[in-house]
Amino acid sequence: HITIGWTGSRSTNPYLNEILPLLPKIHAPIAVKVMSETMAGIDFTVLGNLPRTFVPWSPETEIVETATFDIGVMPVPENRFTQGKCGFKALQYMALGIPAVCSPVGVNRDIIHDEVDGFLPRSRDDWFQTIARLAKDPFLRETVGHAGRRRVEQAFALALHGPRLVQAVEKAHRGLRKSA
Repeated sequence: HITIGWTGSRSTNPYLNEILPLLPKIHAPIAVKVMSETMAGIDFTVLGNLPRTFVPWSPETEIVETATFDIGVMPVPENRFTQGKCGFKALQYMALGIPAVCSPVGVNRDIIHDEVDGFLPRSRDDWFQTIARLAKDPFLRETVGHAGRRRVEQAFALALHGPRLVQAVEKAHRGLRKSA
């Protein structure tokens, strides 16, 4: 089975319901894995006979469990709350070499180059087509997964931004000493 995975929280669980009804229509051997602190708000009944796994979220197992995904999804509605959400989930999938399929909301549009290092489906049909294509094409999953990993390494890695942060703090500190 190709594992379509999602990691979220009590407040974001309902977002997953936007794409769950699409998954049984995909003609490929897929399974669904959901990681959250609760199943509340998720309608698993729309999956029919599709294999599914719920994993209670914990900081100790989050990376190990997420690494088992073949495709990482992040459906998010466009509203004031989601506009300000960080793209951490997209970055997490990409850092693990997992093709990220994320709503084009907020910073996701800056993180992902659509159809290069991830996907930004705009409609339900786009979501269906993207997930179906990835589920049926291991080369595409691998290619986009590797490109996503490179994107994180080149643009978002701690090794890149750590020294910049240190320099900014040192500069601010020098400025405070001069003005005192």
